[in-house]
Amino acid sequence: MIEKITDRKIYDLVDEWYIRPIGLTEVEKTDRIDVPGLIPGYAGDDGVMGIKGKTVVDGKSIYNLQFEWTGGGYASSGRDLAKWSKYLYEWNAFNPKMKDEFLKTTEKSIERMRRGYGLGVFVFTLPRINTQAIGHSGFMPGYNTEMFYLPEYKTAFAFIINSSDPKYRRDFYGHLLAIVDSTIKFLKKNGIGG
Repeated sequence: MIEKITDRKIYDLVDEWYIRPIGLTEVEKTDRIDVPGLIPGYAGDDGVMGIKGKTVVDGKSIYNLQFEWTGGGYASSGRDLAKWSKYLYEWNAFNPKMKDEFLKTTEKSIERMRRGYGLGVFVFTLPRINTQAIGHSGFMPGYNTEMFYLPEYKTAFAFIINSSDPKYRRDFYGHLLAIVDSTIKFLKKNGIGG
């Protein structure tokens, strides 16, 4: 619909409205199978979405990355994803008056540390440090991503692993929470937030 209304490609609009103004330099649109700098992912042996093993061979994805399109549609570094998370969840990407609408959540728990889902955003309390976080996760065969923002600390985190193998997912979240916990302790010790 956006392309129809603007008579422009969505990737061009995202580049103009967000990527260049924010200064994101480590992000590539996934509109082809040979995405520059794409790290090989590993889907494991279970065949998530019918895809097994290594997901990039000879610099090309073994599946069509374009199916993601506006559901994500970009490959990014963790650094740029964290920058985007901070920009987005400090309400710079949209009219700040929409904040309450974005954060209006269902009460249904979606995953173990999630408590609700709003308009394209999870709102949850992080265990261990008991602080509110807002963010989103991502998944593609061979990859898992988590980005979130802690309003109390004005701090964003992004984690990307090049595996979608379910046996690594629990470790992924355990390590993620340990890193966040250590960071928050450092911020508190230095009088930042909290």
